[in-house]
Amino acid sequence: MPFTKSSLASLLLALAPLASAHVLLETPVPYGAATLNTNPLLEDGSDYPCKQREGVYAVTKVNVMPIGQPQTISFQGQATHGGGSCQVSLTTDTPPTKDSVFKVIKTIVGGCPSTNPGNVGTDPFGHGADKFQFSIPDTIPAGKNYTMAWTWFNKIGNREMYMNCAPITVPASSQRRSVDIEERDSTAMSALPDMFRANIGSLGNGCSTPVSGSLVAIPKDNVGTNVQRIGTEALIPPVGNCGGTYGAPGGAPSSDTPKSNPQPAVPVESTTAAPVQPTTTTVSPPPVTTSTVPIVTPIPPSQPSTAPAKPSTAPAAPPVIPGLLTGTCSTPGKSVCSPDGTAWGTCDEHNTVIFQKAPVGTKCDPTLGTLVHTKRSLEDLQCNGQQDELSPWSTGGCADLYPRTVPARPTRSFNKALLKGPSGTFFEETSLVSGVDYIRAPLDDCHQPSVNMTSTQLDLIAPLDSPLPPPPEGDVFTPSQWATLLAIADTIIPAIEASSSHSIKNLSIQSSEYTTAVQRIQNVVPGNASPDVVQKYLAESASAAPGFKEVIHRTFGDYMRDDALKGFRVILSALDTRAGCYLLTGYSTSFHLQPVNVRQQILQNWKQSYLPPLRQSVKAFSGLFSSTWIKRSISINPILGFPRAPLHGKPGEGYDYNFLQLPPGDDPEIVDTDVVIVGSGCGGGVCAKNLAEAGHRVMVVDRAYHFSAKHLPMSSTDGPIHLFHNGGIDVSDDASVSFLAGQAWGGGGTVNWSASLQTQGVVRQEWADEGLPFFTSSEYQNCLDRVCQRMGVSTKHIEHNENNRVIIEGARKLGYAAKEVPQNTGGNKHYCGYCTLGCGAAEKQGPVVSWLPDAAKAGCQFIEGFEADRVVFDDIGGEKIAVGVQGIWTSRDEHGGVSDSSRYKRKVMIKAKRVIVSCGTLHSPMLLLRSGLTNPQIGRNLHCHPATVVSATFPQLINPWEGGILTTLCDEFTNLDRRGHGAKICAMTMIPSLILPFQPWTGGLEFKLLASKLSRMCSHIAVVRDRDTGRVYSDPVDPRRVRIAYTPSAFDKKNALECVLGMCKIMYVEGAEEIWLAQSDIPAFVRDQSSSASPPENSHEEGINEPRFQSWLHSIRKKGLPHPETGWGSAHQMGTCRMSSTERKGVVDPAGKVWGARG
Repeated sequence: MPFTKSSLASLLLALAPLASAHVLLETPVPYGAATLNTNPLLEDGSDYPCKQREGVYAVTKVNVMPIGQPQTISFQGQATHGGGSCQVSLTTDTPPTKDSVFKVIKTIVGGCPSTNPGNVGTDPFGHGADKFQFSIPDTIPAGKNYTMAWTWFNKIGNREMYMNCAPITVPASSQRRSVDIEERDSTAMSALPDMFRANIGSLGNGCSTPVSGSLVAIPKDNVGTNVQRIGTEALIPPVGNCGGTYGAPGGAPSSDTPKSNPQPAVPVESTTAAPVQPTTTTVSPPPVTTSTVPIVTPIPPSQPSTAPAKPSTAPAAPPVIPGLLTGTCSTPGKSVCSPDGTAWGTCDEHNTVIFQKAPVGTKCDPTLGTLVHTKRSLEDLQCNGQQDELSPWSTGGCADLYPRTVPARPTRSFNKALLKGPSGTFFEETSLVSGVDYIRAPLDDCHQPSVNMTSTQLDLIAPLDSPLPPPPEGDVFTPSQWATLLAIADTIIPAIEASSSHSIKNLSIQSSEYTTAVQRIQNVVPGNASPDVVQKYLAESASAAPGFKEVIHRTFGDYMRDDALKGFRVILSALDTRAGCYLLTGYSTSFHLQPVNVRQQILQNWKQSYLPPLRQSVKAFSGLFSSTWIKRSISINPILGFPRAPLHGKPGEGYDYNFLQLPPGDDPEIVDTDVVIVGSGCGGGVCAKNLAEAGHRVMVVDRAYHFSAKHLPMSSTDGPIHLFHNGGIDVSDDASVSFLAGQAWGGGGTVNWSASLQTQGVVRQEWADEGLPFFTSSEYQNCLDRVCQRMGVSTKHIEHNENNRVIIEGARKLGYAAKEVPQNTGGNKHYCGYCTLGCGAAEKQGPVVSWLPDAAKAGCQFIEGFEADRVVFDDIGGEKIAVGVQGIWTSRDEHGGVSDSSRYKRKVMIKAKRVIVSCGTLHSPMLLLRSGLTNPQIGRNLHCHPATVVSATFPQLINPWEGGILTTLCDEFTNLDRRGHGAKICAMTMIPSLILPFQPWTGGLEFKLLASKLSRMCSHIAVVRDRDTGRVYSDPVDPRRVRIAYTPSAFDKKNALECVLGMCKIMYVEGAEEIWLAQSDIPAFVRDQSSSASPPENSHEEGINEPRFQSWLHSIRKKGLPHPETGWGSAHQMGTCRMSSTERKGVVDPAGKVWGARG
């Protein structure tokens, strides 16, 4: 409802405590982001470093910072206290302690974190503070992990020190660095100045900053050589035992300068002619024994200066300080050696260098432009038994001086790119994408790890980071709509507390119920987690998960079709009006202002509503918000025991692709080839290999980008966006079916589950009966066998996990037909359950590992990031002849990724003698329609193998995400109509964010209790061979968006129901404690614990004839699988470019050529 004066006043009072909020680090992503607040360090220093607190070193993201690449510091909050001075520092300790030594790589004097004379607005979550840039100097040892600290001494207010910390990795170069370089960098880092500390008691040696309203003069021994000076305000020395002399940058105030009217020792004039921007100048301070190279281009602060800058037509002259060795230089920012090599410095913008003495045992090498050791003995290279603490993402320190036998590889050469220059010639360039090894630590000859890590953990390498493209611009919802949306999210996934009174923030339950919930979760959590871990899990709401709102914003902004988005907006707006709320909830109070308990009851009432849209809304909201929460939660993985990367197997290398790159330009780029294949998936890959090996010039293009095995499996947040169509959230028009379709380099073959089944005889006969006899020929069988042989398809190396063992054993006990499923793993054992997010072992023989590398070796060329707009036809004698493909190519960004705005686009025309359209069931018909073809069969005949889930819990620990995903199937129910229609029972992927959203939502506590059982859960799917079809078509508002018209028919749901009942029986005979369907209107079956699947010898066991179980099965049969209560998913789409014997029946002829066109 609209705000009244009283409600607005209440809201402002509620927000009043936040008004004192300061600022906190937003980027780089800090440690403990979920628990970080804006307060300064305590004045006694007891929470130094990094604001010690519970969860202080929880890692949300490891920030990758290649040497020399600009990095941005940004903030959240509004109380910037008139700015002040900041430092950026690094320590090799991960995590740091009070004894850690932080080394300064940048100092910002004045104007940090804002040049605003006061605060920046009133929004405690705002972004009004300025942004700053820094770079990792080239003297910092690469291939290591660090803790970065941002520290701030505020100008106005209490004398405080602020400190936020972030985990970073500095990737190694693509070439192995020599031992000399490693030693040089290590020495150079140790020579950097220590971070300035003040206002934290004895940890700052009793040093404190000057009175409020003044800028502190950071001691020269702590300032470093990379200094950004903003403004010309006087600098006042700190008070107490602060050490050193003062005057960053340019010297200290003169001793005869009156304290009441301080003056800067060296005035720095602005180079800005107008007062729009504050003064920003980078200068070199007097020499100190440090060694950094500033590689920084400051981002101009966004707030205006408080006073006009003095116009200047030339940079200010460098300070002249008696007794210093200075010289001239030619390249600002470059390190320069003194003539005798005993000193070095950095060339400033005035082409002047102020030299500083090289540390003992080093000299400045003019060839390298930096420090090297003057002498290293063999003893110097020994570690003398030194041991290194190993964090989950450390690489150790001793190995930096001693050759490693197991080198860590936190970065890698990504792609050797073929660059096409203006002259049309091609040349190679290596572009790097950075990442981090989270767990592997080097075990070298000179030390062993000082913590107890298993060999499995030491072999485990978590994948490299895969930054996402920029989020959509603007906001998809109004503030009031966001408030309602997040209130719904926090009702689906609430924070839960023991309380007798209702709360607007937490779901309140009785103390006894809360205690019981904690105990129930502890009973199923691996390792018997402490009550504290469980309480954190119960206390986390959806919106409290880091990045939750950002993911939702991207989901609605990028992937939601227009009519659905409008529908959500209507519901959200209605829930904030008196009339709308009364109509939808029975209350006149806005939904987001209701207590969580009341909001939950409203959603539960919607589930029982006679209005299908309300029932559908709960299903949509619960699926979306539970999935997003699971992806972003910091509490659920410790509860489940779910690791980021598979515990079994080892990372693989994969194939090193060459991709055609184009220079920027306005005119269309023209490329010539014999055959262009649109789509790099299973069909396109096989075609590319065969045609290239036959001697044709072949080019494969795809809108997706290649991520090598080092990036796989991706995280549950990044994977759907990089690897799946439409972010992995396609749904049919009536929202009855969720569709998962691969959109990666390698297509669906990159994300499938290794299962490799040859076409069934009943299907081949059906096709032959339609006038396509090839499919019952020996030639077709030979083709299948050749494909399987190339991919090493077999059942020889299968090791079933528990999820698959339950199927094959349960089927045996019931007399059902079941079998092992051949795997395309190249004849290798592949015990990995993560492949739906990409295969990090490079063992699954999808197109990326097999067919496309074969094609490349035969001369095939590749273009990633190419979105085909249309097939180009020439009209010759009234006949359409395909002569090429036209589209838009989008480059990678300047760092080799796809995550920033440096990417550019080019129009491209690929001329070819033959065009093969192989861009999947969803997009192939769209491309044909955009190309002007009018066959009414294009896009029709959609089959999708709709599947629904049955889940169960077992008494033993299973960890169902481990092991091959689909290694068995039960085909007892595949021919229910005697014409080949029915369903197969298969295992489901058990990645939490993919399986848990299919579980029924009945309430916030109930869902958290159910989710906590995943480590003891099995889930199976009834995969239906659907008789009845749907279609795909272009969205009327956004023609490039695919729409799907499909609803499981009554015939197909009847077949699925028989399979569902069979799945329940399999779960039961295998000893399941609870069994439930993917629909909330049928309660779970809970086994009587006196009944056992393994009875004592000579006892009577009824098995599936147990009366209670039979009664439950009867209730399922009676209820059926209704819409919208039943959850359906599809990972197999086919038929929209149907092969046919006549044009009237399909899209392509028996030879695979499009009807009505040639070429």
